[in-house]
Amino acid sequence: MQIKKKLLFTPGPVPIPSHILALGSEQPPYNRTPEFSEFTQEILEGLEHVFQTQGSVALLTASGTAAMEAAVLNLLGSSDKALVVNGGTFGERWCQLCVIHSIPFEEIKLEPGRDLDLLQLQKKLSKGGFTALLINAHETYRSPVRHRGDWQDRERIRSAFCGGRHQHDRRGSVFHG
Repeated sequence: MQIKKKLLFTPGPVPIPSHILALGSEQPPYNRTPEFSEFTQEILEGLEHVFQTQGSVALLTASGTAAMEAAVLNLLGSSDKALVVNGGTFGERWCQLCVIHSIPFEEIKLEPGRDLDLLQLQKKLSKGGFTALLINAHETYRSPVRHRGDWQDRERIRSAFCGGRHQHDRRGSVFHG
């Protein structure tokens, strides 16, 4: 069978080289073999390096919502207090997860097309007694972080929450961009 080659001129999906496409036609490895376990361990160690963490990396074979819920369930309890930056669908989902799991929270709700005001965030954080900041840099219809995930904005947000230092506690990094 011959596959017709298409040229793509849009941001995302990009043309995939034929040798990479050929790998997709191979039989996938069986997940209960020592070779598969070794391969998975290599991936996890590589991700530790990519994310510059000394902690363990967990792979979730689940949706983004499942990952968000795993974070709430494993990092927060009823004695915590979260500040949710609600900039769209994912922000609304953070709020729903807090309600479902009885996590006390307050919300900064952004208007469509508005960026997160870092001074407003700092003011809210300074008087709230928050133990968690739940924010999604890439919202579906409005972005709380200017330029859709600009790393400088992420650092400013982390600094606002951590008071200029990278906090660690029993749960690991409080914020990591």
